[in-house]
Amino acid sequence: MKKSLLSMFLFILILMLAGCIEEGEESSSLADELSGEGQTEEPANEEPVEEEPEEEPEEDATPKKDKSEVLEQLPTEFPLPESHNMLDATETELNGSKAIKISFSFSSDAEEYLEASKQFAEDNGYEVVPDEGGKMRYSAEGDGGGYTVSIDQMGINIAAVTLTVAE
Repeated sequence: MKKSLLSMFLFILILMLAGCIEEGEESSSLADELSGEGQTEEPANEEPVEEEPEEEPEEDATPKKDKSEVLEQLPTEFPLPESHNMLDATETELNGSKAIKISFSFSSDAEEYLEASKQFAEDNGYEVVPDEGGKMRYSAEGDGGGYTVSIDQMGINIAAVTLTVAE
């Protein structure tokens, strides 16, 4: 009984699969369909996709500067660890404000650098505002601008400093 039911099920399954292939259509493997092989023309119901034009930068945005040019914009006594390796430096000017962002890695003590940068802020009239989210982050606010310092410790110390200056 089980053999006859299994045989009948297999026969029906083969008929259903054979019915899926239309006359004159060659069977193709799933890999061919996914890779596009065997297809000579595009389906008629798909419309070509128009590419959107690239957005133009805002009128107030400044072009990207070289890292060395950006670093020249930092205050002269702004503390950088002796052992730092500059990862990125960008400057953006938008709506009358200039933002300078630098990222660097360093191997010296992270808490020591954080304290040195806080001391710089206090010595230059900034108010240091601790970040509630982490002990290795703070903001310094002053007349006409401020900056934030964030240090991530992942086997090596990586600092991100963003200075904002209102012009």
